[in-house]
Amino acid sequence: MKFINVKFLMRKFTHKIIILLLSGLFLFSGVRIHIYHINDFHDNLFAPVGAAKIAHFLRNSGENHLFLVAGDFISGTAYGRATNGEASMEVFYRYLNPDAIVIGNHEFDFGWQRLLELERKFPLPLISANVLKDGKRLFPESISFTIAGRVITVVGLTTTETTISTFKKYIRGLEFRDEVTVAGELVKKYRNKTDLLILLSHCGIEKDREIARKISGFDLIIGGHDHIKVNEKINSTQIVQAASYGRYMGEVIVEFNGNTKNISARLIPMKYYISKDVETEAYLKKLSSRLSSFLNRFCCTNPRAFEYNEERIRSMQDPWAHFLARALKKSLSVDAVIINAGAIRGGLPSGKIYYKHWLKVYPFQGQIMVLKIKGKYLKKALLKHSSLKVPTTAYLQMEGITISAGKEIFVNGKPLKEERLYRVLIPEFLYMGGDGYTMFKNANSFHYVNMTFPEFFFAYFSRKGRITN
Repeated sequence: MKFINVKFLMRKFTHKIIILLLSGLFLFSGVRIHIYHINDFHDNLFAPVGAAKIAHFLRNSGENHLFLVAGDFISGTAYGRATNGEASMEVFYRYLNPDAIVIGNHEFDFGWQRLLELERKFPLPLISANVLKDGKRLFPESISFTIAGRVITVVGLTTTETTISTFKKYIRGLEFRDEVTVAGELVKKYRNKTDLLILLSHCGIEKDREIARKISGFDLIIGGHDHIKVNEKINSTQIVQAASYGRYMGEVIVEFNGNTKNISARLIPMKYYISKDVETEAYLKKLSSRLSSFLNRFCCTNPRAFEYNEERIRSMQDPWAHFLARALKKSLSVDAVIINAGAIRGGLPSGKIYYKHWLKVYPFQGQIMVLKIKGKYLKKALLKHSSLKVPTTAYLQMEGITISAGKEIFVNGKPLKEERLYRVLIPEFLYMGGDGYTMFKNANSFHYVNMTFPEFFFAYFSRKGRITN
């Protein structure tokens, strides 16, 4: 049997290995820039990852980097609701220090006037090229940076779906210009003035792809709105998206070497990141303490957890959504309950339940409404729902209504009658035409229950003392 003389091999080849390693280290002589990004953070200051971990990550990421936020960073938890958006604005301004934030549709959840008020108090770098008021941009269209001698320009676009996904009163007087048209204008204006042109987009992946196919000139599109993971290339444009809630930190590495540039991207799972920024953590503890009496009002006990599955609830009839709708239907004696899937944002843990848990389940404003509406208009809404491409926030969760494979509609087991008046409970958002459901405006009459959904669930289950089926 022959044996390998390891010492001989090491003496013979070690110097060659060292030369190869050194050549690899010094082969790249250009400029390397790291661009970190998140999207759809939705006020998740404490979990699933939390702002303190993100702050620590960013503060230890070295030089030559940018931190970009692709929209919807406020609104979505009890803390945003309790402070009308101020909590996340302050945390991002004082501790996360983003270089640019594009306006998402949920930035308007407290009204555009409130957003400008918060921006004056916490002057974050908010941008959007296609949101106008009286013909003028409400926010700057771009921000430019010079890093290691390279000019980087970031432009922002907001989804035009904001006109149907947001309460009309919160965006009254605003114009949302077509994303593709404005993207073309931005490329013409900035392409020859910059080394790297980034579109920070809260328009959704399909619109980002359309822009990449039709408009030549963007090096990189950092997207949001879909809550999905994206890393793809169309023509010469790299498109990325980092899921949601800060669960992943997106990282794009741009290498400039002479006149060439190379772009690569990856997602960093933040659940494995342990360290927290001390200052951010201290602020979050003070915030939690300040709001404790409001958020920690005891409701009831819950013997088993209810799971929230975002993709499922936006694609098919969901048991958790039906559980909530059954409580509404039973308590308010209506024929049916309809809730847009995008309004439900969380499940419930087992154990003690507090008001803050209901704000996590349904973190949006707007009253509960009961309509008296003819079957023919109800049918129009349900046919629109049936034609949607899922998953989508416009998908309807329904209790008391079923739709057969042949598109036959039944209300409490009986065929829908077009001229009959039905008592249907819906969110105020849908009555106002949200998600394009304008047919609810044809109701013969309506009344407000004078409660928001979190208030209803808190009161209903407080009376019961325990959550049961």
